Amino acid sequence: MKNKMTFFGAIERNIWGDKINANPYFATLSIISVLLAGAVSGGGRLFYEWFGWDMAMNNVAMAALIVWIWGYNVAESIVAAEDWKVALGRSLLLLPVLILAFAFGFIASVVVIFLVTAWVVLMLAGALLSGSGGGNSKKKRYSLNDGTEVEEESDGVYRDVSGSGRTFRDVGGGRVRED
Repeated sequence: MKNKMTFFGAIERNIWGDKINANPYFATLSIISVLLAGAVSGGGRLFYEWFGWDMAMNNVAMAALIVWIWGYNVAESIVAAEDWKVALGRSLLLLPVLILAFAFGFIASVVVIFLVTAWVVLMLAGALLSGSGGGNSKKKRYSLNDGTEVEEESDGVYRDVSGSGRTFRDVGGGRVRED
């Protein structure tokens, strides 16, 4: 788990080595926070467009959030770097990563909402079609004790499938009686 929470720290250690001593969790948590902000923004925008729910985030506020989080990381870079080149490089690397994380969160939330909506619609359609009693539903067939095969024609009414014209009624308890 520790390696997953410090992925950006591992990247910057590979790039700058010992020239920076930043908190290994801070940049990664910043990226995850911006990813979540993108998901909230994308989902809120979609719900606003579909249902008119006032969940859409203000684009200026979202841009300000990214700049604010990036600013904290710039401050950390200045404090933790040995020289200005490393601080500038880390800051310039983190800005596009934050923007891409926001975009990924935005797009991923929209895709997930579409998939969940499609799944719900398909499940609802399947339930409505299977419970409608239309031509696509299978009729129940039973074998009686004397070997007669009967098929349900409507609620509680069964017909002999051999074509003899005999009809049976459900009398409850798993029993039928010939009309």
